[in-house]
Amino acid sequence: MESWSSPLKLKLHSLLSLSIFFTILEWNLFEKLLHYSRLSLVFGSWLLLYLALASPLKAPSSVKFLSASSLGIYGFHVFFTSYGSVSNIGFLRNLFDAVPGLEILVGFIITLAGSIALTIILKKIRVLKNLV
Repeated sequence: MESWSSPLKLKLHSLLSLSIFFTILEWNLFEKLLHYSRLSLVFGSWLLLYLALASPLKAPSSVKFLSASSLGIYGFHVFFTSYGSVSNIGFLRNLFDAVPGLEILVGFIITLAGSIALTIILKKIRVLKNLV
């Protein structure tokens, strides 16, 4: 942070202050404000974006992979969210009943893995490579 310019430091401190100010304001005055309507999240996201762009650190390969697959995950996850048929299999139903929350975790893993697999497959098609 020592090598950052004064204007950048001023922007970061301003965004942090605005984010904290609006967070406190929203907590105290607007109990049922939708999360897309929160100015604190806008300023907080803006702050994180500046910090990420100014950071000299490189992202790990797993983060780069997920980043490269994010559009495909976003677009294809809807095709894998109806995993209800998995919970009807006998031994899995008993396991899901015995371990609370496991059904949600298994559904998430199936959805994520299926979306990533479909993204990888479609990226191998030349015409679709830049779209997924």
